[in-house]
Amino acid sequence: MSQMFFGQYLLDEGVIGRDALGEAIDHAGRINARVGALAVERGFMSEAQIEQVQLEQRQTDLRFADLAVELGLLTREQAIELLNEQKRRHKPIGEALVELGHLAREELDDWLDRFHLTQLDLDAAHLELPIELCEEDLAVYLVEYFPRLFRRITQVPLKLQAGRPFNGRSNLPWRAQVEVVGDVPMRIGVAACDELAALLAGAFASEPADHFGAIELTAAVASFVEVLAEAAERSVASDGLGACAEPCEGESLPKSGFWFPATTPCGRGILVLEPR
Repeated sequence: MSQMFFGQYLLDEGVIGRDALGEAIDHAGRINARVGALAVERGFMSEAQIEQVQLEQRQTDLRFADLAVELGLLTREQAIELLNEQKRRHKPIGEALVELGHLAREELDDWLDRFHLTQLDLDAAHLELPIELCEEDLAVYLVEYFPRLFRRITQVPLKLQAGRPFNGRSNLPWRAQVEVVGDVPMRIGVAACDELAALLAGAFASEPADHFGAIELTAAVASFVEVLAEAAERSVASDGLGACAEPCEGESLPKSGFWFPATTPCGRGILVLEPR
């Protein structure tokens, strides 16, 4: 059993169908609140300030609330209030399934117990890298940072599974890669299913849309990989080394290296790392 989210676990076990999971995700999403939205609701910040913090987040590893405090847009007391309110409003996917009638309350408790047993050992341990990457500091950084960056951009949690050798093939439709050249050369690739690509497209889009075409989905995955590569540059620079990210023309993913399956409550993807 690999790391996964409760909704995906129920889907894999045949307890619910994909339509029920999608409906529950939408239902929870309408209730769960982002810190930025709560800040606007409370009158603590403006929409322009929210956008300012979100843009700054692409250049730092700070959470939204912490960065807003650092920028002087929130007080520490306001940030704590917003985080507490976010926690109070949070609607777990299991509760959403019960409210929508897709799962009985007693069934939820039983399946939660089973799920936690499958994840107990996995959650207690750090993700193990393939031995070939253990000495690659940039690879270690990217594996740790990838889930945080995805959640920061999309507001959707993501878990990475253990890496394994990559043969250059993936059936996921939306793909992009960049090459980091310099003292620590590495190719970084990402592939995403329709749902994950749409999440990224919605996060990067300047205007909301009900549907994104192939160009928007491809560009969204490429934008995410570019932001990831920029973080790699900063990580290398902090060690006193030089690096620069360059696009890889004509190739959607590295041809070799190692791939790390990524799971979210609503879709799957992969991270590919190929040291050069």
